[in-house]
Amino acid sequence: LVLTNYMGLTHKQMETLKKELRAVNSSFNVTKNSLFKIALEKSEFKNKISNIDEILQNPTAILFIKGDAMDSLKKLAKAMKDFGLPKVKVGVIDGNFLDEESIIKLSTLPSKEILIIQLAGMLNSPIARFTFVLNANLQKLVVVLNEVSKKKPAEAAPAPTPEPPVEQPTKEAAPVEAKPEENQTTPDEVQTEEKIGGGESTNG
Repeated sequence: LVLTNYMGLTHKQMETLKKELRAVNSSFNVTKNSLFKIALEKSEFKNKISNIDEILQNPTAILFIKGDAMDSLKKLAKAMKDFGLPKVKVGVIDGNFLDEESIIKLSTLPSKEILIIQLAGMLNSPIARFTFVLNANLQKLVVVLNEVSKKKPAEAAPAPTPEPPVEQPTKEAAPVEAKPEENQTTPDEVQTEEKIGGGESTNG
């Protein structure tokens, strides 16, 4: 919740601010300081606000935040910029007490949903980069292995067992005619020589 001093706001400005806050599931209600002080005494914030009397010196309107605190604070900051009012007395956001300056700074932050998305993006970004690099390195490794396998000589296939040679049928050699030796006397020559020899002996 945020305690504000609404003094100076016109009825139209007040209604405009209430309408804007209802759109983000929040409300803006004027309260009596005495009633608020009694309620505070019974709440968990009793001992956390030491200067309550100083805070409740001026009229008080309370912003009750039921939805996203950032969205509600943005609407309040917009009204403060457009109308110059209301003035923040003190804010209690997630158990933290904030002054007007802190409320304005907080209103400039993105909504909770956007912050979660941005945080998730920041957390996922290194993982995504790591995954991309890992996949790229694996692809390079596959390419290198493929190149190595192409260059590596293929293992020699086992030599087939030689079949036993088929025996070819041998051809019988043709008979070779014996050639007569040189200076060998033939039967005809012997008879001729005998005749010649006989004739010579008769004449003598």
